[in-house]
Parts: sequence; structure tokens; C-alpha cells
Amino acid sequence: MTNFNQKWEEEVDRWDPRRVKIIIAVLLAVVIIAPVSIWGIRVATSDTRGAGNTEIERNSAENRIRAQAYFEQSFEDIKKFDLQIGDAQKAYDDFVTNNPKPSADDLVAAQIYGQQLNSRQVTLTGLQQQCQNTVANYDAEARKTLAAEWRSKELPYQIDGSPATDCRS
Repeated sequence: MTNFNQKWEEEVDRWDPRRVKIIIAVLLAVVIIAPVSIWGIRVATSDTRGAGNTEIERNSAENRIRAQAYFEQSFEDIKKFDLQIGDAQKAYDDFVTNNPKPSADDLVAAQIYGQQLNSRQVTLTGLQQQCQNTVANYDAEARKTLAAEWRSKELPYQIDGSPATDCRS
């Protein structure tokens, strides 16, 4: 045991206060100061890095293709919904014109009539909502940094509510 104690004493003697302070300073630098410094540099350069990363993403082939395809598909969807709204409105109007409302005495016929009328109204309303949502998404995408530049020049910047895209019958 004395051999162990002697070796321990020799080891302790080697660790003078100056050496301990240097080791503590190095550990502090590695554990605290370096990560904080790196974080500070990242924060200080984040605006520049963010702008650069945005530019890289905006000009990527994947983004160009996705954005251009999105605008083309959305504009065609809006026109399609607008036509479908016209068809649904005509079906609703034709049903009302060609099917007189049954008397209140015939409860079954009145219930069936109401269900058929309601079904046509729900279809019309659903198509209008889909169309309006697609218009809103198109307009929002047209203002986004990553997508706006890749909209075809033939397509409108925003959907203006012309008869072909007004989401009405």
C-alpha cells in the first residue's frame, strides 16, 4: 500500500496550481467559450446565410419545375371548377324548373324532393369552395419568394375574377 501512496503523492506533486489553472482554462475554452463563439458567429451571419440559402433553393431545378407545374395545374383547375360550377348551377336550375315542389301533404315526396335539391345545392357549394380555395392558394403562391419567379408569363399574377375564373355560375 505504501507504494501506492508514494505514487499518489508523486502524482499530486506534479499537479501544481499553475498547471491546474491552465487545464481548467483550456477545458472552459473547449466546453463553453468555443460553442458560444460558434453560436455567435452563426447568429451574426444568419441573415446573409439565409438570403444565400433562399437564392440557392429558389434557383434549384426542383423548385423551378414544381412552381411552374403548380401554377399551370392550379390555373387549369380554377377554369375547370368554374365550368363545373356552371354545370352544377344548370343542373340545380333544371331540377327546380322540371320538378315542381310536391305538396306538403305528401311527406315522402317532399322529403325526396328536399334531399335531391339539397344534394344539388351541396354539389354547387362544394365546387365553389374548391374553386375559391384553389384561387386563394394560387394567389398566395404567386407572392411567395420561392415560387413567384417561375410562374409562366401567360398566366395571371393573381386570379382577377374574370368570368372564366370567378368561381360563380
